[in-house]
Amino acid sequence: AEQLTMSKGGEKATGSAAQEAWRLQGECFFQLGDMDRALQSLNQAMTFERKFEEPGFFIRLGSVLVAKKRWKQAREAYLKSIQFLPTAEAWSGVAYAEYRS
Repeated sequence: AEQLTMSKGGEKATGSAAQEAWRLQGECFFQLGDMDRALQSLNQAMTFERKFEEPGFFIRLGSVLVAKKRWKQAREAYLKSIQFLPTAEAWSGVAYAEYRS
């Protein structure tokens, strides 16, 4: 995680570059099936001043939360995605999380 926040010159990346690094790290951990670390990385990406407005980010967050059986939090993540762009995937995620909770 620490290496992803570093730029080429050894200086810490700031702002959107570091935020994107955390998001990508979360995606990598998701693909590897490590949901604990995926959630940590995605949560870290959300701590930056610039807020995500990308629906795909919240769909991925919802998917991680579903895998961890955090139904209500997953539902909220999918609903956040829908605020930016209503998609069948997000609505399906809301329905699934609601059904399981």
